[in-house]
Amino acid sequence: MNLLSGFTDSPSQTTNIILDDGSFATIDLYFRPQQNGWFYDLVYKTFSLLVQRIVYSENMLRQFRKQIPFGLAVLSTDNNDPMIQTAFSSNASVFILLNSDDVAAIEIAKFTRDD
Repeated sequence: MNLLSGFTDSPSQTTNIILDDGSFATIDLYFRPQQNGWFYDLVYKTFSLLVQRIVYSENMLRQFRKQIPFGLAVLSTDNNDPMIQTAFSSNASVFILLNSDDVAAIEIAKFTRDD
């Protein structure tokens, strides 16, 4: 797990996320005040995910775990979605980059049932 930092309160920002293998993904963040929320576009090699709302999640990319070798957790001090423009710059909400081992551990801890 790797805490991603350097986010500002700018309503539009782009960052490159460096992955364990040295490759990178690009994430564009944008705040929409009329929606009270943050949205993102993510590009990794040939994989693109556009206009997705950022939500509180142990792995907001879970449904793509077989397509990409990483995940993104979004956690907050109040366990809610980031709904204000300063959510990331104030660290009220944080992004955590999950490598493939982290994604697998979360799958076991959160989604494996002992029926």
